[in-house]
Amino acid sequence: MLHDIIDCGNWMGIAAHSAFYLVDKQTHKVSTFHLGKEGDLVNIKKGPPTESGTIHQLLFKDGFLFILSSERGLLKVNIENIESELQVLSHLSDRKLHAPIEMLSGDNGNFWVATGNGLALLDNDLTIKKIFNSQHGLVRTKLSQGISVANGLLFINGENGISIGDPNVLSSSSQPVEVDIRDVIVRGKKENPDQFPHSFSHKENDFQIQTSMPAFGNVEEYQLGHRLRPHNSVWIFGGIEDNHFRYENLAPGHYTFEARSIVDGIEGEITSFSFSIKPPFWKTWWFLLISGVSILGLLTWAYKARIQYKVNQEKLNTRIAKLQNEAIRAQLNPHFIFNALNSIRSLILLDKKESSIEYLGNFSHLVREILSISKETSIPLEREIAFNKKYVEIERLRFSKKLDFIIVVDDDINAEEIAVPPMIMQPFIENAIWHGLLGKAGPAYLRVNIFTQKDNLIIEIDDNGVGRPSKSDLNVKDQQKTRKGFGQLLSQERINTLGKGASLEIIDKVERGRPSGTIVIITIPDKK
Repeated sequence: MLHDIIDCGNWMGIAAHSAFYLVDKQTHKVSTFHLGKEGDLVNIKKGPPTESGTIHQLLFKDGFLFILSSERGLLKVNIENIESELQVLSHLSDRKLHAPIEMLSGDNGNFWVATGNGLALLDNDLTIKKIFNSQHGLVRTKLSQGISVANGLLFINGENGISIGDPNVLSSSSQPVEVDIRDVIVRGKKENPDQFPHSFSHKENDFQIQTSMPAFGNVEEYQLGHRLRPHNSVWIFGGIEDNHFRYENLAPGHYTFEARSIVDGIEGEITSFSFSIKPPFWKTWWFLLISGVSILGLLTWAYKARIQYKVNQEKLNTRIAKLQNEAIRAQLNPHFIFNALNSIRSLILLDKKESSIEYLGNFSHLVREILSISKETSIPLEREIAFNKKYVEIERLRFSKKLDFIIVVDDDINAEEIAVPPMIMQPFIENAIWHGLLGKAGPAYLRVNIFTQKDNLIIEIDDNGVGRPSKSDLNVKDQQKTRKGFGQLLSQERINTLGKGASLEIIDKVERGRPSGTIVIITIPDKK
């Protein structure tokens, strides 16, 4: 049975079952050889060949003949002198190759041999460099159909399919291998990783990615790395079989899946797959902008409404205070006039006609001033001071003794610009004269100090009158008589309408255990 015919330079080589023949191209002389039991080649000149092993293939390369036998392995033979015994230069037994069926010449003096243990890579001296099997990526370890080369690729035929590899990559030292993104599955739906753009809704946030990479050689030398930026920036490496990755509940954003191989310490090129997950509409910039503008508008409206409410409330309170003030002044003015008429009556009864006439003239001027200021809610401090000076001049006519009266204003006070309620001091000055100084024996003085304290206007009315007796010194009837005068009560109510910070304080002065006058302190808050 004829197995192989090759050109061996000056000879033609023919393999037929257990023998091979070398035919001289010029003389057509045929030399027959067969394999010895130990693999030695013997020049057979006579007799039929022995059954010493099937010769499958002959290969002539670089002046040497390579003989492949399933029983005897692979031999390298020098055929320069076929008249004598052929010289076996190298022999690789079948125990190491295990049922070799076909060999193929490669580059750089290498050989490819298909065996029952996989694909063997040998050098020119028949030294095994590598053996590739199913662990290295072959479809099947046992190769029963041989090998071939086409278009620069090596086709390895196994029992269950064909494996394809680049002989240059396989025969060289370790080379970087490119990783391929094979499958991308999003929520159970397969996506095409080569189709762009990759954009998904916020609900499509469960990704499964599977990669693949060619592997011939020791798979322990192969590492597969992956990462998902910016989810993680550190490479995660595993074995070649760890090629399935899953990412669940990814937040909206832009992502890039990257994979690369490391073979025997050499890094391969990065293969990437980019995609984006859209945020839900309530997290988009335009929705947040509209929401922010709406909330800002609502807060602005609420703030303005609150300010307007306070302004309206302040206007209402001011109006109420004005009405109260007007009501109090309406009661105060008749009260003042009634007291002044009583003073005129007293002067007439005492037959002090000249004093009565003078009092009546001054009183008429004072009444005109009252009618003028009663229409105002506030008047300059200077006008208030002038009014009270004129009032005290009238009351002096009733005194048989000297009354020292003075109003002292601090230098830092501009009496023309500071406004005060009209007749705010008069009831207390009147009370000091009538109930304190008239009943006092000896010199009488009445002093009014006006100054500022913590931006508030302070009016201090000080007299050295008889003061107010303690309750222990009075019986019930006397206590009823010493109750606050009507004018003073009205003034207290007027001060209460001036708002927060306004106050009225009356201090009883005591000297040697006896009352020695009073100090009235009126605090008017700053209206700035």
